Amino acid sequence: MDNNIGGLAIWTGPCLCIILKLMKQIRMCVGAIRMLSGGPWKLIEDMQKAKEEMEKLKGEAQANKDHMLQYKEIAQVNEVALKQIESAHEKFKVEADKLKKSLEDEIHFLNGRVSELESDLVSKSTEVTSTVSGKEEALSSAFTEIDCLKEENFVEMSQIVELEIQISSLKEDLEKEHQHWHTSQSNYERQVYS
Repeated sequence: MDNNIGGLAIWTGPCLCIILKLMKQIRMCVGAIRMLSGGPWKLIEDMQKAKEEMEKLKGEAQANKDHMLQYKEIAQVNEVALKQIESAHEKFKVEADKLKKSLEDEIHFLNGRVSELESDLVSKSTEVTSTVSGKEEALSSAFTEIDCLKEENFVEMSQIVELEIQISSLKEDLEKEHQHWHTSQSNYERQVYS
C-alpha cells in the first residue's frame, strides 16, 4: 500500500467522494442536453458551472493527495529514527553484555584468589611456631590483600548493578519510542483510509 501512494490507492476516501460528485455533475449535463429546455445558453452556463466545479474538485483531490504524501514522509522519517534507536540500543546492549561478562570473569578470578589467600592464610597460621613476629606481618599483609580484593569485588558488583539499571532504562526508552512510532503509524493509516 505504501509503494502505491501515487497510484490507485490514493483514490479512496475523500477522493472517492470527489469522483462521485463529478459523475453527478456529468449526469446533470447529459440530462440538460437531452431536455434542451433552457436553450443553448442555459446548456453552456450549466457546462461552465460543471467545469468550474470539476476544477475545484480537482484542486481538493490534489490537496488531499499532497496531505497524504506528507503523512507518508513523516511516517518514513519516524521509522528510520526508530530503526536507528533500535540499532544503537542493540550496540549498547552488546557492549554492556561484554563488559558485564568481563566483570563477572574478573569477580570469579578474584573469588578464586580470595579462596587461595584464605587457604594460604590457614596454612600459614598453623606453621606459626618460632618466628611469630614475621608470621604476624605475613598475616597482616594477607588480610590487607583480602580486604583490597573484597573492596574491588564490591566495586565491580556495583558496576554490574549500574549497568543493569542502564540497560533497563534503555529498554524503557526503546518501548516509549516504539509506542510513539506505533501512534504515528496509526495516525498515518487513519489519514490514508479516511
